Amino acid sequence: MNGPDVLTFDQWFDRFMPIINPNNQTSGLSIDDDFYMFETYGRDYQTIHNVLIADEAKHVWTVNEVDSELIIYSGFHEEYCTFGYFITYEPALNEVSAIYLD
Repeated sequence: MNGPDVLTFDQWFDRFMPIINPNNQTSGLSIDDDFYMFETYGRDYQTIHNVLIADEAKHVWTVNEVDSELIIYSGFHEEYCTFGYFITYEPALNEVSAIYLD
């Protein structure tokens, strides 16, 4: 079995194209004054669940904090270390993609 696809954040951003969060313009990660990360509660969390209900789970990515590093994993994961979520235009190609944020 092959290990996870490991990409830089820039490679991941260009390849999967995260959408701008329409609910919250102050959450998490901003690039050029646009906010892309969805929070783990409230309207943002409901937006993530709506994507999952629409059977679009391959467009959801989870940001976890592991050993003081932020890592993006493909798919929806609810864990104590979950920092937030992304929704992308392009679906994940497999279930094990990992992106290490610098």
